[in-house]
Amino acid sequence: MKRILFSLFLGIIISASLFSAKPIVPPGTVKVNDSLFIDKTEVRNIDYREFLYWTKEKYGIDSKEYISILPDTAVWSDDLAYNEPMAKLYFRHPAYSEYPLVGVSYDQAVMYCEWRSDRVNEMLFIKINKLNIDTLKTATDIPKYVNYRLPSVEEWEAIAQLPYSKRTQKKFRKKKMQGVKKYNLISRDTIISMSSDMSDITAPAESYWPNKLGVYNIIGNVAEMTSQKELAKGGSWKHEPEEVTVESNFEYDKPHAWLGFRCICDVLIEI
Repeated sequence: MKRILFSLFLGIIISASLFSAKPIVPPGTVKVNDSLFIDKTEVRNIDYREFLYWTKEKYGIDSKEYISILPDTAVWSDDLAYNEPMAKLYFRHPAYSEYPLVGVSYDQAVMYCEWRSDRVNEMLFIKINKLNIDTLKTATDIPKYVNYRLPSVEEWEAIAQLPYSKRTQKKFRKKKMQGVKKYNLISRDTIISMSSDMSDITAPAESYWPNKLGVYNIIGNVAEMTSQKELAKGGSWKHEPEEVTVESNFEYDKPHAWLGFRCICDVLIEI
């Protein structure tokens, strides 16, 4: 009898553990629905530097693979009059690690998404199968658990339309919050700083207030590329509030200091 009870108890524990297994949450993202996630922040300088480092280690510093993904730091020359400090420091200096990446093309953004998908799928393969990292050297047919990509216009707009959380909305109604800047869009103070020390241009990627999903700066800071080439959304530090609505489109044909991106991620396999 005791053996039967123990077997039943063990069965309950195993069943509970199976049904309570956590679904995949792709690193860096928040949930949109059961199979779709979006980056909490815009892709940051530190994120892209990891991409560069991995590529340099694999292919070499003089390789076409590495050279082809280098960001264009000269974009500050096109978008600001006084640009030398930003061109030298913005991408590489640790002080700007958490700031949004700029100076990359659509094709470079797509390559980053592909690289990120591969690295996360490798990580999940090791974790799920309890393998050693050396296993990757001989592993074949690693499942595609997730796929990072640029969001479609429709996906981006649907997420950008979401309101703040009720808690944040309540905070905004307080008297001390009246007139507080809610988005990193251009202002008189920004215009003054652009001609002096260039403070308050981009802000750290996790700044201001997130929407109800936990997504930061989907409006403002840097405009965000979509899967439609040469079309960005959301406006940036260089755009005035009157220019920026969820429906507003911002066209580009090259990298800019006001242009970045965030990834959206499909979960393709349930574990």
